[in-house]
Amino acid sequence: MDAVALVAALTLAATGGAALVDRPPPSRPSGSPGSGADQAARAGVGDGPASATGAPGTGRPRWRWPVGGGSPPPLVAPFDAPETRWGPGHRGLDLGTRTGAEVRAVADGRVTHRGRVAGRPTLSITHDDGIRSTYEPVDSTLRVGERVRRGQVVGRMGDEAGHCAPRTCLHVGALRGRDYLDPLPFFGAGRVVLLPVP
Repeated sequence: MDAVALVAALTLAATGGAALVDRPPPSRPSGSPGSGADQAARAGVGDGPASATGAPGTGRPRWRWPVGGGSPPPLVAPFDAPETRWGPGHRGLDLGTRTGAEVRAVADGRVTHRGRVAGRPTLSITHDDGIRSTYEPVDSTLRVGERVRRGQVVGRMGDEAGHCAPRTCLHVGALRGRDYLDPLPFFGAGRVVLLPVP
């Protein structure tokens, strides 16, 4: 094992698999007004239009992982901030899980959206600090306006084939208004940058 691979393995072990590696953003087609991306932004879920903004401030309660029994689940795809509001990017985290798995609220809040976006079941919860968490694909029976508690089961993983196929993953996002944020810091996991060892 070379030095870079060793550092990567140790970092992943130390962070419970939540480590991220800086990399150039992948090429993706961008959304356009009236598209599924526009629809997703209005609902506050998915890969809708976004702008990159800062990480959460200090003193904010740590979010609970929505899948994985409260432990960090496998990180399938990290947040990838778009350069422009409508530009390509990945506006959330993809967390490895299984179809039918319980999905739990990351923090106390109120359901502000439950429905379908781009054919997939979605759920949004606005938290007491104004940050909105989004979940996709999640089958839920909660009603808009219903209050939820941190760790409460809010739904189950849907069986729709998603952008993680053939894997099953939960897409979880974080928004302040219409601005997408990197959800990872809300879970108490900082951004890890792996550097080559001389």
